[in-house]
Amino acid sequence: MPRLEYLRACLYYYWYVLLYHRWSDMPSLKPSQDVQPLSAFRANAAGFLEQVRVSKRPLVLTQHGKSAAVVLDVDEYEALVEEVEVLRDIQQARAELARGEGIPHDDVVAELRARLAR
Repeated sequence: MPRLEYLRACLYYYWYVLLYHRWSDMPSLKPSQDVQPLSAFRANAAGFLEQVRVSKRPLVLTQHGKSAAVVLDVDEYEALVEEVEVLRDIQQARAELARGEGIPHDDVVAELRARLAR
């Protein structure tokens, strides 16, 4: 995809996310409930997965007293991945603008109006 089209796609996606999609506000971690040893998870995996699904909070699994893995609700994971992708796209677009590869706002508006008129 040419840079111009890429920047436009990033801009459209960014505005879509801002206007129509609620970014995830993951609930805060509760160490007394949300940090568990791997052995406890093995013994009650279904119960802990239900806890993650209902609470929407991540579950930190420890092994030998150190954090080893994080279990996330699928929707929360997808929201995090989407947010990271948007932030990376914005970062890339800013870098391209800094290199002078941007398009003046008036030109973009004119082109959008021309496309909408078709």
